[in-house]
Amino acid sequence: VVKPSFISRMRSLAAKRPNNNQVIKTKEEIDHASSAIDRNDFVQTIHTLEEFLELIRVDEKHEDRPIIVIQWHAKWCKACQAILPLYYKLARKYQEHEEQTRVKFVQIAVTDKNLNLHQEFVGLPSLPYAHIYHPSYGLVEELKVSKPRFRKFEQAIQRHTSGFCESPCGDDFENSAE
Repeated sequence: VVKPSFISRMRSLAAKRPNNNQVIKTKEEIDHASSAIDRNDFVQTIHTLEEFLELIRVDEKHEDRPIIVIQWHAKWCKACQAILPLYYKLARKYQEHEEQTRVKFVQIAVTDKNLNLHQEFVGLPSLPYAHIYHPSYGLVEELKVSKPRFRKFEQAIQRHTSGFCESPCGDDFENSAE
């Protein structure tokens, strides 16, 4: 008896529908099922350097523009895939409440097609990674995001949306200004 190869077993598993385990018959259905995690109504996806530059454009005259939260991820990164549901849930929470116009959630997949974006322009140190951009000041925070660090990520967004940022100098900052 010949056992199926590892690759054919994985393809067979990937071709199962999550709800009723029926085998998917067309390539379109396989692509649709495998990209289900990428679909989210509350998170915008950016693919090119031009889209990225337009998104983060600093405009001191337009205070009504939202704070932009960008989550960098890769499909091959297990830590990235682990936090995607948390990121989507956080985006949904902000969009369903009064902060809906104040925060825009974006995801950018790190791929061979956008090497100029994530390697040359941004220089990501690791994945998953996040940036927070203020409409008037540009990049205000960058941090590594993982399941254990996700709460700190949420707190960073909350600080920036509430208009409160802690001084890196603490109480000494006020004393040094005198």
